[in-house]
Amino acid sequence: MAQAEQASEEVLAFLAESELFGGLDGAERQLLADRLETVVVQGGEVLIREGDPADGIYLVFSGRLQARLGADDDLTVIGEAGRGEVIGEAALLTDRPRGATVVALRDSLVLRLPVEAFEDLLARSPMLLRPIAGQVIERLRRASAGEGSARPVATITAVGLHEGDRCRGFVEMLAKELATAMPSLAVVAAEDAPGGPAVTAWLNALEHDHHLVLYVAGADDDEWTRRCLRQADVVLLVGDGTRRPVPVPVEQVLAEHRRRVPVPVELVLVHPPGLKVPTETHRWLANRDLRRHHHVREGAVGDVARVGRLLTDRGLGLVLSGGGARGMAEIGVIRAMGELGIPIDAIGGTSAGSLVAGAFARGWPIDGVAEVLRRGMVTESNPLDLTLPVSSIASGRRISERLQAAAGEVDIEDLWIDFFCVSTNLSRMEPMVHRQGRAWRAIRASMSIPGVFPPVAQDGDVLVDGGLVDNLPVAEMRRGHDGITAIAVDVGVRRGLRAGDLPDSTVMGGWRILVDRIHPRRRSPDIVGIVSLLARLTELGGGSSDRADRGDVLVRPDVEQFPILDFDRFDELVKVGHREGLAALGPWWDGVRGPAPDGPVHPLRGAGRSTPGG
Repeated sequence: MAQAEQASEEVLAFLAESELFGGLDGAERQLLADRLETVVVQGGEVLIREGDPADGIYLVFSGRLQARLGADDDLTVIGEAGRGEVIGEAALLTDRPRGATVVALRDSLVLRLPVEAFEDLLARSPMLLRPIAGQVIERLRRASAGEGSARPVATITAVGLHEGDRCRGFVEMLAKELATAMPSLAVVAAEDAPGGPAVTAWLNALEHDHHLVLYVAGADDDEWTRRCLRQADVVLLVGDGTRRPVPVPVEQVLAEHRRRVPVPVELVLVHPPGLKVPTETHRWLANRDLRRHHHVREGAVGDVARVGRLLTDRGLGLVLSGGGARGMAEIGVIRAMGELGIPIDAIGGTSAGSLVAGAFARGWPIDGVAEVLRRGMVTESNPLDLTLPVSSIASGRRISERLQAAAGEVDIEDLWIDFFCVSTNLSRMEPMVHRQGRAWRAIRASMSIPGVFPPVAQDGDVLVDGGLVDNLPVAEMRRGHDGITAIAVDVGVRRGLRAGDLPDSTVMGGWRILVDRIHPRRRSPDIVGIVSLLARLTELGGGSSDRADRGDVLVRPDVEQFPILDFDRFDELVKVGHREGLAALGPWWDGVRGPAPDGPVHPLRGAGRSTPGG
């Protein structure tokens, strides 16, 4: 840490605009400003250490700091602080040692008020205590309510891993997209920065004057790149997808920085415009510790916009439930989203929902998705290929072969849109979330109705249909993406089976039922079939609890009248989903995109220029 001079006028202006001290009169603010000491804290440096005596309170002028308990494997993050917030006030008010360690996540400027000055100011002006106490109370309220305290992304560092137009062009397009979506954006490269000590004040001014700063760095290990890494809330590595996936020198510098500061890192792979699907992405991910990766087609505005939204926590994720044939209504919902201009930045699902989601994430247009699924479920022979019932009544050959034919050898990591699906791990009695590996196998596991299709083996475990444990995995979508707006489509039904002619004796002979059904003079009994009965079990994990996360927007197509395995009504189901998707999402999207000339930009505004899949 280093002491620094800060112009009194700047500090006074900062205090005046602060939520904490803006209510003080001019004399009180001047009194406070005169006692403040300016301290520069580099990214990764400790400002306050747990257990130390309180030496004062700190007011964040610029940057971002994180409060932690413990260390190493026992580390717990308890909150973050940004511009205008006070740090270290609890220990000072209670006269106890520091209760947490505070580390600078990036280069920061803080204003320190020593203990003696704090006590003297309180004696002269007790009103100074009110805003500080208010912040303490608000932090306690957030903690008791379980609310997160992460700060919005304010700085992004884009690091080009390779020379050439492909990486450079992506960064230029990203800057244009962010400029249209954010109230104000600064794009800064090495040639823009002043030399010497003035650079720190210049960077502070950039953050103060803009909602988002995009730093542009190269693959060289130089002072500018190191400074950009220290300034980053998020680091974005930009690679040419046609190059070899070997690390470059700047990644070693980044690794050293991350040992001090756990800054999230994401990877963008820029591919040639005509590429159908990426391949061997796992080689790029093998030796990199990434929060997330993105695939972008060179020059594709929609792909670049998707990355921009996810980077700045404005993404939109679509979650599709299971429900057998009723899942085909989800195709209609996606078609409605395309017509409304609602983008899909991430997609996930369970059972039938995983089938639709995986096909869409592959990059096919929604009409192509519909054609592939119609052919596999309706046009070709019944996917239920009966066999001697050992583990299941179907052999699973047809459904596996059709999934393989459609998906090929594509891995989940290769899909254009971020995708996951959920199966049930019967060996461990828990959900299994698939985010890597062969896409067709993951989907096959997610839709393996127990007793109908054979289970899928993975690392010695037994996987079956994910609907048993999580038929609408909204929570999993949120775990993978901070700040995402989740659209949930639920095609599960609340009352799908009736007792009909089930005997009161609880005993039922299958042969007698068969005779009754084929005898010309007897009424065919209304008995639910074993396949329908087993398929209905896969909707148990539908989150019926009032506290279940049903998404920020919930679409519930009226599919109660459709039997769970009636794929012959494919087109009718798609039409229902399309009609009700328009009805449910149209008014919501109009509200999201409505004009707000005098207010802040809505988190999703600017997103609708791209259509799903493009």
